[in-house]
Amino acid sequence: MKPENIEKGWYYDPALMPSCAWFDEALEEMLAKHPNLRIALAHMGFYADKLDRLTELMEKYPKLYMDITPALDIFEVLSREPKKAEAFFQRFDDRIFYGTDAWGDLGSNEEHRKYNEKKVKIVRHFLCEEGDAVIDGQFTSSISLTEEQQEKIYYYNCLRFMKKL
Repeated sequence: MKPENIEKGWYYDPALMPSCAWFDEALEEMLAKHPNLRIALAHMGFYADKLDRLTELMEKYPKLYMDITPALDIFEVLSREPKKAEAFFQRFDDRIFYGTDAWGDLGSNEEHRKYNEKKVKIVRHFLCEEGDAVIDGQFTSSISLTEEQQEKIYYYNCLRFMKKL
């Protein structure tokens, strides 16, 4: 863990914080109690490495949406099984939407600007381009989506989720 991240409070100490499994159980318990809840899980709810379970949840809860805000490890994980990721994205193309999770006030911070650009490049490659690529040091596979599916993910699904369409 980088010292500057610890100073910002960006760290995980398993002795002090619940496990990922605890969060998964809490989410699934909430969904079971409120099956008609319309909710979007940021960063795919951190289920990118559990697409089979996420598929079950998406099937069971038709108002469950996924946000693919790029915590970049999501795309690294999805790129390990691109055909499985592609099938998931094609099947649920109407319930996945884009987010940036980017630094807002860049000012003259070149490091933050470059990191924002890396996120955009990785997501664009994953959703819109073809083949495998190493983008600023990160391996990323692409999935095959139509232009219509890309437009849904980048734009229309979020509007529909917010009831603006």
